[in-house]
Amino acid sequence: MRAGARRHRRFHRAPEPHQGNFYVVLCYDTAGNIAKSLPFYGIVQDDTPPLTPINLSGYIDTFSVVHLNWSIGKEPDLQGYRVYYSNSPDHEFSNITPQILKDTTFRDTIQKRTLTKHIYYRIAAVDNNYNHSKLSPWIKVKRLDVIAPVAPIFN
Repeated sequence: MRAGARRHRRFHRAPEPHQGNFYVVLCYDTAGNIAKSLPFYGIVQDDTPPLTPINLSGYIDTFSVVHLNWSIGKEPDLQGYRVYYSNSPDHEFSNITPQILKDTTFRDTIQKRTLTKHIYYRIAAVDNNYNHSKLSPWIKVKRLDVIAPVAPIFN
């Protein structure tokens, strides 16, 4: 190595997990000669799901439209959310969003004339690699009571 020349060694110990990384391999011999590789692209496999969505809340208006909202996640690779519903908290929750939602609000129109008193919702966050978070705790939304009582059958 020449006098006054500094040897720079920078090791890349923590690649960016949410984007690609370019790498060049440098080799030094005992005389100080340097050989460089061509740049190559490397990615880190992301199999970590986002955090579970929080602060899910909702209400139903007089037109039987359910309004849901929740807090936005802080993950840098967050793609959006999926909304799930059920008529009972112990039943299977079904996905009602065919596309991933980019927003933290959702509206669902439900049937007015039904015998179930409540509807339940849960949210899952989805990242850019389609890893799904755990479902949020369910919320219960009270349906409107629009079915009139039956007429009496005795006089």
